Amino acid sequence: MKTFPTIYKKTKVFALVCVFITLALTFGYYFSTTDDVSHSVDEDLMVDLTDYYDWNLSTSPFTKKIRKFVMEPLIEQLEDGPNVNRLVRNIKAKPDTTDYIVSLRQAVYWSDKRNLTSANVLGAYRRAKETCSVSKKCPDVWMKWFRKVELKSIDEYSFETIGIESYSQLISFLMNDFLIPIREDLLHKGPDAWKISLGPYLLKDVYTHKISRDSKIVLEPNPLYFRNVKKNPLTLSVFDEPKH
Repeated sequence: MKTFPTIYKKTKVFALVCVFITLALTFGYYFSTTDDVSHSVDEDLMVDLTDYYDWNLSTSPFTKKIRKFVMEPLIEQLEDGPNVNRLVRNIKAKPDTTDYIVSLRQAVYWSDKRNLTSANVLGAYRRAKETCSVSKKCPDVWMKWFRKVELKSIDEYSFETIGIESYSQLISFLMNDFLIPIREDLLHKGPDAWKISLGPYLLKDVYTHKISRDSKIVLEPNPLYFRNVKKNPLTLSVFDEPKH
């Protein structure tokens, strides 16, 4: 007959073994999960930075974060403020139609000294429209715009919108990311293409290696930026807010 001390010792050993197994499984799951998430995030960032120049189609949080520093919208809605024309110079209604003529600012240059033209906007819209029709992964509101609105080149700095029903609808349309100008000649030319900017900043370095959570991206003022606004260099962390 087993005595109470013997049963107690065996029960204690069994309990300790159970605790050890539970801890081992818990830590093993934690580290494996952490590794998977880190790897997934890093891979997404690496792909976005090295394979694409489509600022209007990039979807990673990091890409969206740097886009506002190196690209320029047609019209920008300020936080708790009005809509502000950025690349748009003026808008005129086309007589006897519901169409509009949108004119861009002239003497606006990319950082490689090429002029901004209406072709950069029409190219962005066409590429977004074609890509979204194939991928089926774009927002529904984008698809509605693509089915509804056509753009037609007028001249080097103007284009016509066809299918817009009102001025307020036109403004909403012009604020979309898919109209952020792109340079079709730079598509798929690798990470160096990301250094060519239209916005207030330039990417000083483009990382082609695996990006970690400690990686920093250095942004320098764009000397050819069309708005005469003094800018200081920025250091942008992958996961934190930018620090001046």
